[in-house]
Amino acid sequence: MLTHFVSVMFLTLAALTLAPRAMASNIPFTLTEDGYITVPLEIGGVEAPCFILDTATRRFGVTNQMANRHWAERVFEGTLNHISSGGKLRLPLAKLHRIRFGDHEIETGYAAIFPDRAEAGVISCGLVGFDAYHGYVMRLNGPEKRLELTAHSGNLARAGWRIITAEYNNQGALMIDTSYQGQQVTVMLTTGLKHSMMDFATARRLMPEHFKTDPNNPRNVLVTDPHDTIPSNIGLVARERTYETLLLTDFHVGGWALGDVEVAVAPLPVRDQTGYIDAPLIMLGADILAHKDFALDTRAHQLWVPPAEGIQHTASQ
Repeated sequence: MLTHFVSVMFLTLAALTLAPRAMASNIPFTLTEDGYITVPLEIGGVEAPCFILDTATRRFGVTNQMANRHWAERVFEGTLNHISSGGKLRLPLAKLHRIRFGDHEIETGYAAIFPDRAEAGVISCGLVGFDAYHGYVMRLNGPEKRLELTAHSGNLARAGWRIITAEYNNQGALMIDTSYQGQQVTVMLTTGLKHSMMDFATARRLMPEHFKTDPNNPRNVLVTDPHDTIPSNIGLVARERTYETLLLTDFHVGGWALGDVEVAVAPLPVRDQTGYIDAPLIMLGADILAHKDFALDTRAHQLWVPPAEGIQHTASQ
């Protein structure tokens, strides 16, 4: 299903980073009351403890307020396409100097400048994306609330962890082809999204029994018998609204058993993420990922999962 191609920009941006170190780097993370995974970052020798980890975006992000402080150097003539869970945005560009993420050092990194209105109090500092861990294996250990950056996956292999083959899209988000109830779907790991979501068209395809035509407007399709309703937002610049949810029972990503997954039904930026208008898309958010133990191998395009949750072969189901 996926024909995600990796941009040449991967190589360009990789040149900004130093070679991975052999020793593991442990980075604590916090799951905020609002449901976001935040990690400490050091920029120019100054600690910034409140950056949101967003595995669906490539670059760093800072608020306009932070860009006006000593952390960021504005590039007044520059803008960039910033794509995350909320889709594509054209945002001003900033440079961040002497970034330290655990023991990983980046001399210069580029960041999107978000408006201060973006979820006030949520992006209190900024975002950490693919550029921060490119070239590493990044393990997110939810039970112990820490990240681990290593130069290779040898320790995982020796511990019996299993591989699920995946691909990265152009933004550095890991995309996995799997199936649910006999239908092919694409799953994206999106730690910057506080609640898991499923595209509206995908939900109609997978669970048609939960939809009906609005009798007052035949163009509208309504969700019937929802599992629940939740307040959430798509992307960190979108206003929060209430979404109806459905329950994916006994959901697997490849062979990774996740149990029952509640997903908000929403109009997701499918084309920005997959390159296709009608690709069936599910975004797993921090509500699931912050409590799991898994690792992303950015060089081999692989998802590693513990043996208790793994599979007995090296290709996704």
